[in-house]
Amino acid sequence: MTKEFNTRLFAASLLGTIALGGGAAVACPSYQLAQGAVSYSGDQLMAPQSFVTQAGGDQSLDQCGLGVLGYGQFRSAPDFTFNLMQMGGREVEFSVNSGCDTALLINTADGEWHFNDDGNGNLDPLLRMSNLSQLEGQVDVWVGTFAGGGCQATLNVQAFGGAMPMPVPVPAPAPVPMPVPVPVPAAICPNPSMVGPSLTLAGSQLLSPQAFVAQVGGQHSVDNCPGIDGWGYANEAPSFTLYMSQMDAFQFSAEVNSDCDPTLILRDGFGQYHFNDDGPNGLQPRIEVGGASMNGRVDIWVGSFGGSACQGTITFATQQAFVPTPPPVAGGCPNPGLQGAPIYTTGSELYSPDTYSVMAGGAQDLSVCGLPVSGWGNFSAQPSYSFFLSGMQDYGRLEIQGTSSCDTVLLVRTADGSWYFDDDSNGNLNPMINLTNSFALNGRVDVWVGTYGGGTCPASIELETWYN
Repeated sequence: MTKEFNTRLFAASLLGTIALGGGAAVACPSYQLAQGAVSYSGDQLMAPQSFVTQAGGDQSLDQCGLGVLGYGQFRSAPDFTFNLMQMGGREVEFSVNSGCDTALLINTADGEWHFNDDGNGNLDPLLRMSNLSQLEGQVDVWVGTFAGGGCQATLNVQAFGGAMPMPVPVPAPAPVPMPVPVPVPAAICPNPSMVGPSLTLAGSQLLSPQAFVAQVGGQHSVDNCPGIDGWGYANEAPSFTLYMSQMDAFQFSAEVNSDCDPTLILRDGFGQYHFNDDGPNGLQPRIEVGGASMNGRVDIWVGSFGGSACQGTITFATQQAFVPTPPPVAGGCPNPGLQGAPIYTTGSELYSPDTYSVMAGGAQDLSVCGLPVSGWGNFSAQPSYSFFLSGMQDYGRLEIQGTSSCDTVLLVRTADGSWYFDDDSNGNLNPMINLTNSFALNGRVDVWVGTYGGGTCPASIELETWYN
């Protein structure tokens, strides 16, 4: 039975979000909060894979209806989500190495929970799965701590077993032919027709950087490879294949850290190659690419300058691109016929709040604009941002908070044409609006950030979805 149809687990997941007296949301470990997955076949996992993370969390199993499994503190969303395939005849071992007392929680493809505390020795956990129904599909992994706190940890994943290859018959000796001149083979270059270990990510997910273990090195010189203005050695297959979306408003970076001299090659969604050898941190390469060219499939090769090999870490991150509010359009009043800086996101992505920078203010007095909302302050005609939202019906409300050093005001128009205004509900002369008609939020939502007394100032808005 798959996760999508496991009714026992669905019932348990209803315990995963509990409303406390103060209105805050507490989310217990739930695979439904997973974002992005790393895909592996059984053959690929025969080579051990390692992933760096920060062990710990603020959710206690005994408070989440999972105390029968064991005791530990974990985060709400999985630390890692794996999409496993072609696992027949294999066992998969999940183990942790760390400097503190860690615990391991896994929800397998059949929807069952598994827990271990000290199976790997030295207060580190280990779980080994052999049932095909557990391994074929989505497997979610949490790395927590037994008694709270946190530390850096490494999750190791490796497959064992599988069908033995059929013996290859030895051919009978043949007469030795006369030597024939062998043509010089063409250069073996990074090949985007091959797929590396895969991740599916949206721009907002990487606002919190994610680090992965990377094997530094390569067998083939890239000096003469078409489209690559670089040097050193890399393998033919990508080290990582990223499937990226909603990158228009973000700057993406990839940086490698290792004990040898690594190089970095990135092929963006438009098919353009980017190369770096020595970045701002000495011999550690770094590539930054922004905007729409990072939407779609992105391949990354972690090579080396001199052909040496070692283990390193690659970190993927995004940074919100600052989009200044354009000058007010003649006519002045807030105009939903104009579009602000576009942001594409979902209710589940906003469950972890996202923050956006803006220049608050404008030249138009709202009180004379005749809009169907009671409000005041000065705004520009164009929205500060136009959010294109989906999946909002699964949440009870969307909270929009403004923060600044001046007296800001907030104006919102939702997809159904309703207008909302606020001045000081967030305290310290900052605004806040809670939108509870969540079905009406699917589509375009325009947000204007103005000022109460005129003028402009730097500000930010934070969007967050809540179940209650």
